[in-house]
Amino acid sequence: MGGIEYQVNWVYKGISSQMMKQSKADIDILVKKIKAMGVTTCCMGAGSRSSQLVHALNQLGIQMIPFIDERVVGYMAIGIIKAVQQPVVVLTTSGTAVSNLCPAMTEAANSHLPLIAITADRPKHMQGTSANQTINQVGIFQDALVEVHWENQAQLVMLDQAFDAMHLRGGPIHINVHLEDPVREELIQIKADNIMPCIKEKRAFAQCPTKTIETAKNGVVCIGQLEPWVDVNMMETLLDHVHWPVVVDGSQARLKRHPNAYHSSDAFCVKHSAQDFDAILYLGGRWVSKKMADFLSAEHVTHYSEGAHPVVHVTKSNQIDYASLLTLTTQHRSIGIKEVNENVNLAIQKSIKNDPRCDLSFMVSALASIDQPFDCFISNSLPIRLFDQLCIQTIRQVHVNRGASGIDGNIATIMGLSMMKTHVPLLAIVGDLASVYDLNAFFLMSRVQRPLCIMLINNGGGDIFSLLPSARKQPNFNDQFKLSHSYRLAPIIGAMGINVTTCKDSRDVDIQFDQHVIECITTGGANALTQLQLAFNQGDSH
Repeated sequence: MGGIEYQVNWVYKGISSQMMKQSKADIDILVKKIKAMGVTTCCMGAGSRSSQLVHALNQLGIQMIPFIDERVVGYMAIGIIKAVQQPVVVLTTSGTAVSNLCPAMTEAANSHLPLIAITADRPKHMQGTSANQTINQVGIFQDALVEVHWENQAQLVMLDQAFDAMHLRGGPIHINVHLEDPVREELIQIKADNIMPCIKEKRAFAQCPTKTIETAKNGVVCIGQLEPWVDVNMMETLLDHVHWPVVVDGSQARLKRHPNAYHSSDAFCVKHSAQDFDAILYLGGRWVSKKMADFLSAEHVTHYSEGAHPVVHVTKSNQIDYASLLTLTTQHRSIGIKEVNENVNLAIQKSIKNDPRCDLSFMVSALASIDQPFDCFISNSLPIRLFDQLCIQTIRQVHVNRGASGIDGNIATIMGLSMMKTHVPLLAIVGDLASVYDLNAFFLMSRVQRPLCIMLINNGGGDIFSLLPSARKQPNFNDQFKLSHSYRLAPIIGAMGINVTTCKDSRDVDIQFDQHVIECITTGGANALTQLQLAFNQGDSH
């Protein structure tokens, strides 16, 4: 055994000085290429193997935001991408640190977000050994658009291809950098000069390929989750131009306020079937509403996107430039949108009256109390489904992690959204299990750079599972599905040095954007959602 160890060490020492000279120049090229792509921020996990890269990025003036948990680091980078609308680097050491980025990479891929994962790796001659912290990092991110194993300038062409794919298609890339023992290396010195910004090729989409919808006398526009680069101002102009009734996913708050828009996708689906329309123009991708998936499965749906897949398989789907739809000439039509929206509002008020301490009551009270433009982050599971029924006039932009729709990384994403300085306040509404899952991300609260309030809805577990048929039949339902608990999170969060209060009455909700957490103790939200659905089905909320 001793002989094998001696041989491995001898080989390692024999090539390290040669590779050290080579790697310094190659790291210089790599980080300058990243800087040229417009990267200004790097979220990093702790580790020694990546220390050369940290030092190099620091010298280029890239802001480094460290944290101990790589899963948090990945989602924090996603939040920053949403805030700044440009690529962000997430940097880790080798081993399981890389594995912990998988959830964030999956979310970035399914949300078309330009996340650049740079992972340090052991040298290739150590692969296949039991050397410390050496794992197989090849293909570890199945959702990455391109994977580059960076050793030297020979991979420069592939690196350029990766950046092109990230820009043109939207999504994450993986740069795996093979590095020698950092203890044996002198830190690289980089001159941050002569870095020319890369000229990004404009996304090329086909123009509108068909004009068949122009003959429609009874059309409707359905807008799901849009790609992050889409200009919402242009989409508003499009809705004015087409002048059809509009159904909008909850992630598009501004478009939901359009005069022709239904305030609830679920209420629209109850009121109308696909056969009520001779043309259904479906734009974008995912929907919070499951009823919309059934509605959009009709044969006469025409789907257009700039990259997003439809929520169901459709026979007519094309990638086009949304702006090309402005060339269409459509027949204007108006139907009873106002009546449906009034019934939605009445149903919400009735549901809150029946249970003043339900999740919906706290959410409506909080949102209605804000009299200035603000951004909103809504976590997955029950909060986003309740929010999908609402139309709030003062919301500037809604942020969601609906790519893979997980409850992991929600708090970290909120912190990322708050790392970039802005005067626009952010209200985040998250569930209790999503908060527990990502609890250590609250430690980043002291570093946020914008007015922030986190509203934590504590209904004692995953109340959305109460909608399942097994809720009434499964003996161990509360333990196995709902994960019922009696935790109070305010004391835990307060112990982190965070300003936190507890609220048990929706009338007492006080949203102060001062890096404050409000734990709302509620009776649940699933029952309120059920009541809303019943009211929509009745078609009359009185």
